[in-house]
Amino acid sequence: MTSETLKADILPVRVLPLPLVKDATSEGEGRGKLVAADASEGAYVSVPEAVALGPGDTVQMHWVGHVNGGQFTASQPVADSPRTFFIPANYVAANMGDESRRFPVFYRVVFSSGAQVDSNPFQLRIEPPARSSYPTVQCTQVSGGELSFARVPLDGADLTSVSWMFMAEGQLLTLQATGNVGPLPAELTVRNRLPVTAKEVIDQRITAKLPRAFLNQLNRNDDFTLKASVSFNGGDTYMPFEDSHIKLVN
Repeated sequence: MTSETLKADILPVRVLPLPLVKDATSEGEGRGKLVAADASEGAYVSVPEAVALGPGDTVQMHWVGHVNGGQFTASQPVADSPRTFFIPANYVAANMGDESRRFPVFYRVVFSSGAQVDSNPFQLRIEPPARSSYPTVQCTQVSGGELSFARVPLDGADLTSVSWMFMAEGQLLTLQATGNVGPLPAELTVRNRLPVTAKEVIDQRITAKLPRAFLNQLNRNDDFTLKASVSFNGGDTYMPFEDSHIKLVN
């Protein structure tokens, strides 16, 4: 007796090449660096043209970054390029850092047969912007680099900070003031790791009050410092802003 004929599709073994991260520069085989400023609106990652995709095949792009806000899987390509996938900006920001923050980016092809193959991973590092690119915290009552204590409102001096690269709702922001009381250092946390609000993002502005009582105890004719830092990954790491140095006078 003879069985029914079984039709089988034989696919060649596929070794998928590395994904292509737009604007990334090589740092050795399979490794690269993306400058954060080049992806301030998000990153684009593509499947190389050498990869043969059939009409029923689908692709997922995996951005396997920091566990707190740095991981994203793109399952739909951008409208005008079926091989290119968009990674939103907040998933770029959450991965900024040094060599220790390098992470894999790879794509997965799911064939129409149901089989799936992962590409070789591209080990990516996001180079953060220079500290000087972040804004300084300003005090409304300051004139010519000096704050006259007599001009400080009863409810405190008015602090402001404009927006920064990758600013988004939910990021944790800290504001501090440091100075000297006699020979001893003094520090006050004005805003302690509070999430950025939707309104602050819309306004592109942060405001806070520096209590008059804290200023009153500081040495006159001496500088005090306003500091700020923001976390893009749920508080695991913080990026410091430029410090602002102000002379306090009577």
